[in-house]
Amino acid sequence: MTINFSQEIHSLFDRVINSSDCPKKQIKIDIISLVFLSLTVKVLITIITTDIFHTFIDMYDLSIYLSYAKNIISNGLIPYVNFPVEYPQLFFIPVLLAMIPAWFLNNSIVFILSFQGLMVLFDLFTGIFVYFIAMKLYGRQFAWLSGIMYATAFGSAYFTLTKYDAFAVFVLMLSIFLFIYRVNLGAYLTSVVGFLIKWFPGLVLPYYIIYDLKNNERPDKIKRNIFYAFILFLLIILPFLLMNLNGFLNTYLFHISRSPQASSFVYFLDFSFYNLIGVAFVSKVSFLICVLLELLLLYIFYRSKSVSEKDLLVYISLSLFVFIITNPIFSPQYLLWLTPFLALFLVSSLYKRILFYAAQVLLYLEFPVLFNVLWDNGKFIIKGTSLFLSPSYIFFTLKFMVLFLILFSFITSLNNRNENQNINKNFVQIIQNGKKRG
Repeated sequence: MTINFSQEIHSLFDRVINSSDCPKKQIKIDIISLVFLSLTVKVLITIITTDIFHTFIDMYDLSIYLSYAKNIISNGLIPYVNFPVEYPQLFFIPVLLAMIPAWFLNNSIVFILSFQGLMVLFDLFTGIFVYFIAMKLYGRQFAWLSGIMYATAFGSAYFTLTKYDAFAVFVLMLSIFLFIYRVNLGAYLTSVVGFLIKWFPGLVLPYYIIYDLKNNERPDKIKRNIFYAFILFLLIILPFLLMNLNGFLNTYLFHISRSPQASSFVYFLDFSFYNLIGVAFVSKVSFLICVLLELLLLYIFYRSKSVSEKDLLVYISLSLFVFIITNPIFSPQYLLWLTPFLALFLVSSLYKRILFYAAQVLLYLEFPVLFNVLWDNGKFIIKGTSLFLSPSYIFFTLKFMVLFLILFSFITSLNNRNENQNINKNFVQIIQNGKKRG
């Protein structure tokens, strides 16, 4: 089994450029505009956060990343062997990259700025992948609208500056981009890389396999892709497994056994049931529910008579949504995981676009603006005796209502063959209205 990487890259470039009738010059203008818009939004959300809401840019996680990097570089310790790490192995890629200039200049602030710069860069590429995925599926008009929505996702912009999740999302969207443009081996490999950065990008791999099987991809190619993906997985994890099995496993078991965080739907249900019937049980079965729902989605996808590339992305979106909503740690930065898919599927009507920005508003308000006001990591902050009419409970009820409306929109997108036409009509209408106002 041989791989010609230069041929694959050249073929990918041709497919990307020829995926639309849009002139190359217009594509370049679109990308430059989206990059500028995205950077502007990140600057604005920083100013709004600190100068208008008088709250903070969260540095807690970045300080943990810095301590991990110092353990390796300054103390010569091996992660997962000499000290525990709560994140998968390839999480260290951006951490060590950001540490290079900090080490030379012996300055921790340089690490923070370098890391944030890397996350912004990864997020910009994610926006470009969203643009080209939309271009492949629906054409330039849809790509432009999706790109604008992603670039102006101000809630996600905040979390890009405070966590490493933007790196995992970048790898996930790179994997989907490669698969949509039929660089299947690259898609399989990057899904494994993504899983070893943060679990959720690994959810796409079984969907790739089923999609290839249903669309008559050659069995030997599918086996080859699976083989190389498995070899890559082993090459990365085997050294850590052999050096310290318990240290390796604790990284994954740690998250399964964590208590529910107050921002999660699992906590919301536990809180509701406990105060209604005196029993909180959802957190005890949430992992099982997640596994069962993920398997059910895969089965439904497998049993579908035919699946388009759009259907594939909708099922991946649903799978990601299940993973998030059943996760006892539904941290607000998980908005970063969803936003590329929201930009792809909440663009065809004004109602859906309102849902998109409602999610951005609510999760940005949740953190940092209302943190330690309505909730902290372990509980809702309830003032007074009316639990279900408290501002905390009402806020999280509204948040989950919006998220489930988004879920419903994902579901209705399945096999909606007229949506592309609706998008194009909507785009033309926007242009015409703009001309009339002018």
